[in-house]
Amino acid sequence: MKTTQTFSVLFWLKQSNIKNGKAPLYACITVNDNRAELFLKRKVLISEFRNAILMIYY
Repeated sequence: MKTTQTFSVLFWLKQSNIKNGKAPLYACITVNDNRAELFLKRKVLISEFRNAILMIYY
């Protein structure tokens, strides 16, 4: 019998805490349907984060 394992990491900015154009960076790590959310103790310029996302998708 074959078992399937899954792993994913998602990053997002918490839009409700924007100050000086920067927002806190969060991550969600999921392993086999077990999920953990983390605050990465970093603030990122919203424009730079969006530019990085666009570069990944295009």
